[in-house]
Amino acid sequence: MSSYKLEKEEKLLQEMMVKYGKNSVDTQLILTNKHIVFEQEKGLFKKKYRVIDKISFEDIKVYNDDDVQVKQDNRQITIQSAKGNVSFLCNNHLDAMKIKEKIVNAKTGKNAYERAEIKLKNWQKKTFIGFLVSVGAKAAWEHREKIFDAAKTLFIKRK
Repeated sequence: MSSYKLEKEEKLLQEMMVKYGKNSVDTQLILTNKHIVFEQEKGLFKKKYRVIDKISFEDIKVYNDDDVQVKQDNRQITIQSAKGNVSFLCNNHLDAMKIKEKIVNAKTGKNAYERAEIKLKNWQKKTFIGFLVSVGAKAAWEHREKIFDAAKTLFIKRK
């Protein structure tokens, strides 16, 4: 049973067992909308879960305003935070995908569909601008003689 007490306005998103730490010890991962909490069972006679690490979502790094620095490599999740990198192993690839997606959703406030829609709109803008530049470049090349003649008349001093 978890010993972590949710803060005011903090909601539980996911709980699962993972392998965490130098010795890959069984650890309870508690994912909320504000923190990622790692708890391990401690105690000589009476075993209780105790918080051993806690990462605030404010500390998770973001690149270019939308690329949350959470990487997945098969079962391993690595989070870049202000305090350094944190890695843990999930039981399987599917659990790792779920946790990664929930972390990114909580950090950005957007689900995968909304993030993909924003990326598509940005790509469309860049593509349209590239199209306009290429059309302009093609037109300039096709009419280069007229453009050079016009430039000559503007810049050549008349006597």
